[in-house]
This record gives sequence, C-alpha cells and structure tokens, in this order.
Amino acid sequence: MPLVGPWGAVVVEAVLRDDGSLQPVPERTAEEAAECARRAGLRARAKVRRYSRANGLSRLWSLTFAPENLPSTRAGVMVEGAAFIKRLRAHLGRPIPYVLVPERGTKNTKRWHLHLALGLYIPKGEVERLWGLGFVDARLFEGGADPRSSASKVAHYVSKYVEKTFEDVPTSTGRQGGEHRYEVGQGYQPECVEVEDQGDELEALATAVALVGEGMPTWCWSSESIESWPGPPLRVLRW
Repeated sequence: MPLVGPWGAVVVEAVLRDDGSLQPVPERTAEEAAECARRAGLRARAKVRRYSRANGLSRLWSLTFAPENLPSTRAGVMVEGAAFIKRLRAHLGRPIPYVLVPERGTKNTKRWHLHLALGLYIPKGEVERLWGLGFVDARLFEGGADPRSSASKVAHYVSKYVEKTFEDVPTSTGRQGGEHRYEVGQGYQPECVEVEDQGDELEALATAVALVGEGMPTWCWSSESIESWPGPPLRVLRW
C-alpha cells in the first residue's frame, strides 16, 4: 500500500489492520516469485501479441551493441533503446507504434541486444545511422496477399521474447525496481469491442470470426472445463 508524506509516496509491502496499524507482508519465497513472474510473462505476452497484430507490425529489427557500447544491465539496455526511439520519432517527424524488447544472448559472451517490431519500411542505412551503437539487421515476414499474416508472425516472435524477459527473477520479490521488461509506443493500444445480443454460441463465434477477419481460431478455451465455474459461461478464442 502507498504511504504519502512530505517526501512523496512510498510503496511498502504491508496490509492495514483493523486498529490502524500496519502488518508487514512476508517476503515471497523464490518459488512464489518465479510463479508470479511466469504468470506476468503470460499476461505480457498476450498483451504484446494483440498490440503487434492490431498495429500491423510486420518488420522485426535486431539492434546489437558494439563491445565498447555494451551496457552491463537490462536497465542500461532499455535506456539506450528509449533514446533510439526518440531519435527515430524525430527523424520520422511523428510518433509510431512499436514494440521494443531486450534479450540476452545464450552463447559465448551472452551480450545484450534489442528486438524492435515496426509496421513501416525504413531503409537499413537510416536505422543503422540512428542506432549508432552497433550493427542492425532487419527481417520481413512474408504474409502473401494478406499483410495481417506477416504481422501475426512478428507478433508471435516478439511476444515470445517478451515472455522470456520474465524468466529471470533476480530476487525473491521479483524484478528490481526501475527495470522495464519491454516498451511499446503509447496511444496505439487495441480497442475492446463489445458485442451484445448474439443469441446462441454459434452466432457469437461467427461474429467473433467476422470481427477478427482471420478465419477460424487456432485455440479455444471454455469455462465448462472448470468444475464449479463461479461466473457466467466464458469462451476464450485465440488466432
């Protein structure tokens, strides 16, 4: 809960007793912290996947660091990434949707690098000049006649990178303060569409398929699979 005083707001792990005193919350075990990180990773992956597909992010860039420019921490990597996005926006003259995710290599030096998903074409030379800290590489995912197909492929890859950032839990209380797992362009979150009075379940499914426009879903979940489901019937569809 937040405590507010002349110094500002401070967040502490505690609950308020009936008598007005604070009862500290026991520190989470390593297992509990890992489970919280796993669940947070799944939520973040789903959120980034929806964002990427809704904004048509069909190009995936890799931004690497030259040895002399390599930050030693994730926080340092994200600082450099945010500075690059600022330069890119200034170069384009407008804000853009994007997803920026750090990843640490698994071989040899295990050096940090960044993955950047964009939805517009930018010449490689311009990106390399604006980055200025090492090499860059671009990958365009072909989607045939439907550009949403390539965006779906990028969404799959970039959301997977996002989930991986939650696998390393530095302390039993989760991530260290100030560390961003990923970053997205603000103001481009997909909108929630509410549809009422669909009649039976088949009509509701047909409406959902028409709204998404990508054929039948690849994954379905029903609340009927949970014994004694406490709420109204629920169906989750994924494309």
